[in-house]
Amino acid sequence: MEMTGKAIRLRKIFSHASGKCIIVPYSHAVLSGPQKGLENTSVLRNTVAALRPADGIVLPMGSVRHVSDLVGGRDQPVLLLHADWHPNARTVLPSPRPAGAISIVTPEAASAAGADGLMAYMYLGLNDPSEEHAEVSRIAALALECERAGLVLIVESRSAQEHTKDPIAYDPKTIAMHARIAAELGADIVKCVYSGSVESFKSAVEACPVPVVAAGGPKKDTPEGAVDMARSVIQAGAAGIMFGRNVWQSSNPGELIKALSSAVHDEMRV
Repeated sequence: MEMTGKAIRLRKIFSHASGKCIIVPYSHAVLSGPQKGLENTSVLRNTVAALRPADGIVLPMGSVRHVSDLVGGRDQPVLLLHADWHPNARTVLPSPRPAGAISIVTPEAASAAGADGLMAYMYLGLNDPSEEHAEVSRIAALALECERAGLVLIVESRSAQEHTKDPIAYDPKTIAMHARIAAELGADIVKCVYSGSVESFKSAVEACPVPVVAAGGPKKDTPEGAVDMARSVIQAGAAGIMFGRNVWQSSNPGELIKALSSAVHDEMRV
């Protein structure tokens, strides 16, 4: 079988031993500005260094210049770039309603920066149908660009109803719908919210033809809560986790990554 650039890059993300992955999205500053765990460049460097056991890390383009020696090398996390911007996550000047995202990094720029892939959002269920049309069109075009460039595309598919705390956003049928659409548009990996139980999440995972990884969601009360959730999503058949705030806002990101690695790679080794 001929090996493509994308296939090689995917193999770098997933552990050869377990077939699973732990990716840390550490790019929230491009959406929300400074916050706990993202106060300044010194904190950024210390945290990225502590995240060395992770399989991958998502960064904004602007952060790469400060930590280029800590990512992408042998025994370092694969570098993935945050591809777009939206106003839905911020608490300062909060958005009155969910909105679609806009692209801020091209595959060409990502490749030049040394990244192996991009992570992009896709919001469905937006109030304005034209915005939803734009989301689907943008992701489809980005998938084609990543295919030509040989880069991995992770799509974080989301329901706009998360913004209003509507329980339908966590219904496995909703998750299965937007995850499947993301895959059919060309995503190599789909990141989505956890539905809350192993059985319900399993149905969403099985409906998606590409690997599914679970978002960590709001920060858990304890590190053990994050580890327990990781076990659950792996039991449901997920290909891994993409935990952000639960990791880099913890009191000891390095220790938590080790505990998550045990839950994802060791306990569920295939």
